[in-house]
Amino acid sequence: MCFYRLQGKVALITGGASGIGEGTARLFARHGAKVVIADVQSDLGHSVSKEIQSESGQPVSYVQCDVAKDSDVENAVKTAVSMHGKLDIMFNNAGITGKYDPSILSIEREDFKKVFDINVYGGLLGAKHAATAMIPQKKGCILFTASIASVSYGGIPHAYTAAKHAVVGNSHSFSCQGDGGVDLKTVQEASMAVANLKGVSADANDIAEAALYLGSEESRLQGKAALITGGASGIGETTARLFARNGAKVVIADVQSELGHSVSKKMESETGQPVSYVHCDVTKESDIENAVNAVVSKHGKLDIMFNNAGITGKYDPSIFSTEAEDFKKVMDINVYGGLLGAKHAARVMIPEKKGCILFTASLAAVIYGGVPHAYTASKHAVVGITKNLAVELGQHGIRVNCISPVAVFTPSVGRAMGLDEKTLEAVNLAIANLKGVKIDVNDMAEAALYLGSEESKFVSGFNLVVDGGFSLRHSALGFDKS
Repeated sequence: MCFYRLQGKVALITGGASGIGEGTARLFARHGAKVVIADVQSDLGHSVSKEIQSESGQPVSYVQCDVAKDSDVENAVKTAVSMHGKLDIMFNNAGITGKYDPSILSIEREDFKKVFDINVYGGLLGAKHAATAMIPQKKGCILFTASIASVSYGGIPHAYTAAKHAVVGNSHSFSCQGDGGVDLKTVQEASMAVANLKGVSADANDIAEAALYLGSEESRLQGKAALITGGASGIGETTARLFARNGAKVVIADVQSELGHSVSKKMESETGQPVSYVHCDVTKESDIENAVNAVVSKHGKLDIMFNNAGITGKYDPSIFSTEAEDFKKVMDINVYGGLLGAKHAARVMIPEKKGCILFTASLAAVIYGGVPHAYTASKHAVVGITKNLAVELGQHGIRVNCISPVAVFTPSVGRAMGLDEKTLEAVNLAIANLKGVKIDVNDMAEAALYLGSEESKFVSGFNLVVDGGFSLRHSALGFDKS
């Protein structure tokens, strides 16, 4: 089955005539987008756009654009809108490294100014004019190319490092202006020279795939075998259904036997994919071992292990209400259960030198208040485990990532918080940073789908926060149980 994830969308890509920009333009067009390439390289821009249009059958055009000039960026945006009636995706990708000398003693004002004018000011102009076109539509997606230099240090020119930190800062700052329904994200470009994740070759296409995911809605898992703990309800059930719809063979592991059997049969009937159930208490190593063995026995391999099972525990955020038994239960399921899942998944993935291990963390791992302390501690632990495992297992070609969702309604969340679905939905809409977008469990499943797919094959050790930018604007949750 072929998925066209950007069908009918209009995309403008700066620096689109070569490198990451060109790779992204090709991929966007292959997925149904109408693409406008904006670049200073006129001859190359014209030839590349004609080539991509011929290959993809999609409208692809070129416009001359120096991103450091306001008039050029304004003209590029207006050209896209004039040609196609709208602008859905603005990818501010144009950038330069500048003089490649990492010594502070080599800093020159002219070089520094040029790097900032193109990498930072150019992106600001792109966002400004894209927002002008998108805000009246109350939707749109603005992307930036940042760099691994914004999260890792040394051996890189200071001007470039500073510029890419500024890009990340701008992306976060713009996200806080989410009232217009415009989504802003950064793509972290990695150096291709040295890799922690072994057996995987990174190239510009991987950055293009990240941009495709951030600008679209779905990814693919054709032929992969996935095990999902806590898969009979909530985020786990929704993810299992989405995985199966995207071609995965799914095994649901859960303590809810009757529900697990009925849900798996229904999914198999709906999707035509093999979906089965295995009883599993994630705090029991024998159950986890059996679940992993069941997947390998049934499908010959395990590609994706999603450690999703978790509980909130007693929903009282006061330190005075903390009880040893409740604390232990939360840690056993949320942390130790995840460790066991990773352990036995790694056992079968290491010989294959590939695989993907996912965890469900929480927004409680990045912002604070109004949430039980045991739950908060457990989800911080999950993020720590994710990063630690990514380092250990990267040597075997295994990726490890986690997802931190905002509070969305699931049966367990409803019971813990004492809220029905409509009430929680109303609360989320009231406190949301990104306006005009309804959040639900499907958004968490989509995040898991991306992290489990080949589109994210060079993404590891990442905590994907799915909160519409809420945590960028708030250091504390905007509601409590009352």
